Amino acid sequence: MRSFVVASLAVLMVVCATGVSAREWRNLRIDASSQTRFNESVQQMRDTLPYNRALLFGLVLKDLQARLTPAAYRQQLDGLTYKQIASLASPNVTAEYLAHYYGGGAGGRTMMPDAGGFSSSVPNPFGVFPGFDSNTGQPLLAQ
Repeated sequence: MRSFVVASLAVLMVVCATGVSAREWRNLRIDASSQTRFNESVQQMRDTLPYNRALLFGLVLKDLQARLTPAAYRQQLDGLTYKQIASLASPNVTAEYLAHYYGGGAGGRTMMPDAGGFSSSVPNPFGVFPGFDSNTGQPLLAQ
């Protein structure tokens, strides 16, 4: 009986912790009051987001930087949450994001049957994520 209670408490703690981390990145906002705070808030959002959302976030930021002046870019993002930033995705960003997961197209990724999945010569723009290959962003196989 005691082991059942301990196991139940452990499961409850894991479920609660998962909910807290999800709320954490959903409540983050970009702070563009200064260049330093802007850079810190962008990096914090990148670090906190799950991999797939961080990928879309990075693609949207790259697209906005290419289309806007630095001042307009910061002003556009000031106070926005991840969901609001993701809604700014252009059709090109959407195509690149989908190409990352489904192969071919704008992202330069191709389906390689002999390689057992996707491959890319483009390094992961977000650095190292635990459990993911830093060059391709694909999950690592359990060893």
